Amino acid sequence: MFRSRNKQKQSFSGKLIGALFGLGMFAGAFFLLWNNEGRINFGDIAQDSITINALESNNAISSELIALEGPLHSPDSLSDPVFIENTDYIQLNRQVEMYAWTEKEVNEDDETYYEYSEEWTTSPDNSSTFVQSGYDNPAMGYENLTFTVPTAFIGNYEIDPNQIEFPDPQSLNLNQEPINNEVLRVNFVSLTNEYIYFGESNLDSPDIGDLRISFTAVPQNNFTTTFGEIKQDQLLPYVFEGDESLFRVFFVDRENAILQMDDEYSAALWGIRFAGFTLLWCGMFLLLNPITIIVAILPALEKAGVWLLIAITFPIAAVISILFVLVSYLAHNPLVLIGFICLSIFAIVAVALVLYLIDKRRDQEIPTESE
Repeated sequence: MFRSRNKQKQSFSGKLIGALFGLGMFAGAFFLLWNNEGRINFGDIAQDSITINALESNNAISSELIALEGPLHSPDSLSDPVFIENTDYIQLNRQVEMYAWTEKEVNEDDETYYEYSEEWTTSPDNSSTFVQSGYDNPAMGYENLTFTVPTAFIGNYEIDPNQIEFPDPQSLNLNQEPINNEVLRVNFVSLTNEYIYFGESNLDSPDIGDLRISFTAVPQNNFTTTFGEIKQDQLLPYVFEGDESLFRVFFVDRENAILQMDDEYSAALWGIRFAGFTLLWCGMFLLLNPITIIVAILPALEKAGVWLLIAITFPIAAVISILFVLVSYLAHNPLVLIGFICLSIFAIVAVALVLYLIDKRRDQEIPTESE
């Protein structure tokens, strides 16, 4: 079956627009990979920290990186003004989800249509922008919020709880929390271990517009290792390399905190490398995709051309990514770059010397005419 000239033009126009996006993705991949190799491993920085007991007085040297070990606590109570009354958490996070319609654009055989599905989401789509009518999302009655105590301490040292980075919060069992009774008296509200549910149905079969609200929190009185800089009786961010800083709480000892930062760095490093390669591959495919219009007169041939292009661009993108990562790594690590240059020079000189000696020996082994 042949494709009409009209459809060919439409297809080519779409591919040209895709090529522009591909150009942006191609450039974005290099930007992403370059900056990724220059990121700081805070685990390496923390290796130079000085461990101090937060419950003891000391004469710590100013401007040094400190690993302060002691309990995290606050004299202040904390609450969600709507749902949870006074608690002893350092930080309390409210997450609101609504059961809502979502719209998905589907392109198949040069035809575009839209699919609608229902799901729990913290950011419902604005249904007024939907292509088809009849899929209406109401406004959310509550919003996601984070509440933090105004003052907090690590042992005897005060910290700014709004500036420091806390560990991942823990999920709360709401049946064990002081829930505001006024909320529970409202019609069509129920409570489970995980959620405050607003709806006439139930969590297993919700209706569009139903809400479920959950909470996470950072507890206090736990043993912590906190990295920062001590000034008098305060722990402040440790600033280095211009505007980079380390000011973070861990619920583990110093060694395990450093290991955690190392693991986070490695996971992000390889994750972004893979994302950069994928972006580069997709960008290259979109840039070259217009050439498949040559065989677009037959849809089957066009599909074959697309798969061939995918197969060709994959290894090219992989090689370019690996080489660019290597160049970026060396550029961001001058000592390694100098070592690499010195090693390269040594290798070249060594190879040249070996070749010279081999050539000289060969000359010596060739008999003269008189012999």
